[in-house]
Amino acid sequence: MQLLSLLAVGGLATTAVAKSSRAAALERKGIQAKPRYGFPGHSAPIVKRDAATIIPQTNRTAKYVVNGTAGAIPEVNFDIGESYAGLLPISSAANETGELYFWFFPSSNPSAADEITIWLNGGPGCSSLEGFLQENGPISWQYGTPRPVYNPWNWANLTNMVWVEQPVGTGFSQGIPTATSQEESAAQFLGFWKNFVDTFELKGRKVYVAGESYAGRYVPYIADAMLDQKNTTEGYFDVKGIMIYDPSIAEDVILEDTIQNMTFGGLQGFQSVPSADFYVPYHNEFSYESLSASGIMGVTHTERKLTWVAQALSGHMVPQYQPSSGYRQLEFLLGRVESLESRKPFSTQLGVGQPGGEEGGNGTVGGRGV
Repeated sequence: MQLLSLLAVGGLATTAVAKSSRAAALERKGIQAKPRYGFPGHSAPIVKRDAATIIPQTNRTAKYVVNGTAGAIPEVNFDIGESYAGLLPISSAANETGELYFWFFPSSNPSAADEITIWLNGGPGCSSLEGFLQENGPISWQYGTPRPVYNPWNWANLTNMVWVEQPVGTGFSQGIPTATSQEESAAQFLGFWKNFVDTFELKGRKVYVAGESYAGRYVPYIADAMLDQKNTTEGYFDVKGIMIYDPSIAEDVILEDTIQNMTFGGLQGFQSVPSADFYVPYHNEFSYESLSASGIMGVTHTERKLTWVAQALSGHMVPQYQPSSGYRQLEFLLGRVESLESRKPFSTQLGVGQPGGEEGGNGTVGGRGV
């Protein structure tokens, strides 16, 4: 399994005005400044949704359909696309009262046809709608901004995404919390997951699990439980990789030495010192609301299916504070790029050239126009 211990970012903002000195500086560099507020142009433009849906419409899915057209969700003045949200029980028992809340966005990306990615925030008890609304979802409502805007670094542009509020007692999830260990929480999640897969006819999909902070505990336990059930419950738990950002798995002083004191792939720790550049492709997102860095954004290292990244210029929540980095890290997890050192453009922006060509150029921390 791939494990990425990283950080993440996601940002954007709203309507029209004013040319600042910064805008003038961008124009002197040949970069067209976008309005300070307003719906920005971006490389993956929002288009009117197709009449046909990605998910087959059945009696089971009907109750979860979200009206995502512009204005249907308070304050959201753009179409968020096809999605489904609601509660599903944590077991198949007829009298089950524990339910987890989810928001599911199927992806139109052709490469996502056989996969799905789960996102979990940490806490413990932190709502995963925080990740949805401020990190890697299609809606971005950042600190100090007057209203939500579309997020071009939305992970559903790459893969089928579901944000889940768990364990029971978190966010909009319902029921009396009964889990007293990570193993019990993971078992309840698997009960929910089986119901989710059956409801949306997703059997046979590759599964990826990602999260941050205390989800550094949730994610490995859930993945381990899925691996244990993989051969006995066919089609539900084909977990292929996990990604955890700034994981709260120990006290910080211990966390600093975790990898070197951990045995994986038959050996203890990394056998060589991390030194490779983590490269984030140059891109066409130059609006103030979605501005995110490009170039060399940290150090990365991979050994024995474990990938580690020291993320530059980010706080605790990488998909929020460095959304382009988080987007690239997801591409790697999904196998869309061979390594985090690659100078190839984003898989959703293939026409964007890189300095010195795909294999050259050092880039800059902060990127062009920052």
